[in-house]
Amino acid sequence: MISGIPVDDSLVDTACKLGNHSSRQEAIEAALREYVQQHRQQQIVQLFGTVEFDDSYDHKQSRTRTSPHRGRK
Repeated sequence: MISGIPVDDSLVDTACKLGNHSSRQEAIEAALREYVQQHRQQQIVQLFGTVEFDDSYDHKQSRTRTSPHRGRK
């Protein structure tokens, strides 16, 4: 738990209203979760184009109909 961090009161109040949060702590935690999620997503976006694929791989070849319930009604 972190306490005593100076935070802009107006900014936290606005976040509480916009996010319909019942407390300042709830608003700050929601903001931190969104911040972390956004940065993790940005890391994933940076991976686009860096993964090499095997053009000869046939994804349909590995499909099988082994389930006894498949296709039945």
